[in-house]
Amino acid sequence: VVEGSIDWNRRFDQMQQHMGQHIFSAVAETEFNAKTVAARIEHGTSHVELDRKLTNEEMFALNKRVNEVIAENRPIFINFYTQDEAQGLGLPAKAFTHEIIRVVTIENLDVNPCGGTHPHTTGEVEKCVITGTKDVRGVWRIYYKFGNRAKANRFEVFEHLLAVQDFFGVQDKTEVMPELTKLKEKYDKAFVDLQHLKAELSEADCKNLLAIGEDKGDHKLIIAHLEEKNLIKTAIDKAVLENQCAVMVTNKSGDTLNLIMAMTKGMKNYNMG
Repeated sequence: VVEGSIDWNRRFDQMQQHMGQHIFSAVAETEFNAKTVAARIEHGTSHVELDRKLTNEEMFALNKRVNEVIAENRPIFINFYTQDEAQGLGLPAKAFTHEIIRVVTIENLDVNPCGGTHPHTTGEVEKCVITGTKDVRGVWRIYYKFGNRAKANRFEVFEHLLAVQDFFGVQDKTEVMPELTKLKEKYDKAFVDLQHLKAELSEADCKNLLAIGEDKGDHKLIIAHLEEKNLIKTAIDKAVLENQCAVMVTNKSGDTLNLIMAMTKGMKNYNMG
């Protein structure tokens, strides 16, 4: 005899996330003209992928409308239909590969073939919170949490906000964004300065390479072992691009000995021996 039991907390969490996605996708399509092309329920944060990007204003409005539908406590019905009975329900063609079709209906909102577990009303989903967005493969991915996950997210966000405020030494959340803007400006400037320094170092390394090269008349032959590993490849690329030369350089990285060989375009069948 095999006995089993349902982990109700896990089951109810899955029901909230799953039905939440039903509601979210239905509202996104019917009120924001954004169709769901993929959806995934994960342990932490779940997501849907929409066929178009939403503006920030649309995102706020979508999140608000989903929570309104949840609060309306609309009944959810589960029915079984034969293929003939289901013809007028507007179901996707893939639903008709089954003789008996299980259909989940949210009153005045959505009709979908589905074999998952669902609550009795939208109110059992409790709450929706959008946690992030991302452009993925040309579709708009929206991360969200429903139910108990959404309620716990409030405290997680508050904890993170306090940590950020402490990091910047500010008293109010409205002061965080200006500090982030300043930090981004400093980062952008530092990045530009770093690129300039890399270019200068590469120029110097290229000159050093050419200086140790052997003059072969119309070109230079550079054979060397270099201890420095930073920007060696960049310097070699620069040398062969801007000069007529053939290069064979060794460089040690940890216990690995690297061999880099390069030659100016047009110098065919060159014998470095």
